[in-house]
Amino acid sequence: MNTKALIQLWNLTQEHAGTSGARAATGVLLALYNGTRFPCDLTDLRLLDGQNLSAAIAVITDDAQRCQMEIHEWLNRITGRTDFGTRFEHLAHEYTIFKRGRCKKNELRPLQPARLRITPNPDSTREKARSAKNALNLSLLNTTIDAHSAI
Repeated sequence: MNTKALIQLWNLTQEHAGTSGARAATGVLLALYNGTRFPCDLTDLRLLDGQNLSAAIAVITDDAQRCQMEIHEWLNRITGRTDFGTRFEHLAHEYTIFKRGRCKKNELRPLQPARLRITPNPDSTREKARSAKNALNLSLLNTTIDAHSAI
């Protein structure tokens, strides 16, 4: 997962709540969280500036090509928290376009803090991404070796 792009999208939802760009970023994240409950209108990507569009495409691509864990679990892992599933449910309540899939407001657990900006640690984010990539490469290498030994 391109953790830098994921953090950028998350921070857009937290720092610019109520804007069209934040709504578009929320749509991408919620669709990856649960696409059945929160379908994403791809024309909303037009609302993102170039940098945030690139981040959205990178996150979607990484999730589609090598999904190693759920999107909220990536954020839990990056931050050392356990509440991003709940945070995604809160995001769905911020915009009426997600009304269909969201849970009942009285079922939401309170968040502390209500808004959470992630400040990336370049070394640890890069290292986690490198570790995940190396694990994937090793897995692919083992698959290749197994395929050749079967011949």
